[in-house]
Amino acid sequence: MRAPLEELWDASGRVDATRGNTLGAEDITTRLRAGNVRFVVAELGAAPRWISVSEAFDLWKQELKPRLVSPPAAKTGFFLSDFPDEYAYVATEWRQPGSDAPIVVFERHH
Repeated sequence: MRAPLEELWDASGRVDATRGNTLGAEDITTRLRAGNVRFVVAELGAAPRWISVSEAFDLWKQELKPRLVSPPAAKTGFFLSDFPDEYAYVATEWRQPGSDAPIVVFERHH
């Protein structure tokens, strides 16, 4: 994986999806409440990890939300020391043609 992520893939190969806007906590909470969102965690040196729907809310509350970089900071820069355990996530929305369900990709920075 290269940062920022230029394409998305899973166990069966490349996923036809287009990278969109950087998301903040409120954006992600809204998508979770709608119930039709997929989460992916991406980290350098590893394949993207697709999160099951049943695991997404707990992962959001416990791991991702406390370490989420705000959209303005994602553009201007941020300090890892400002986040728990000195790592953080930048979230972006990806869309697939013909699907209303967004994919939220969390790119881990450490």
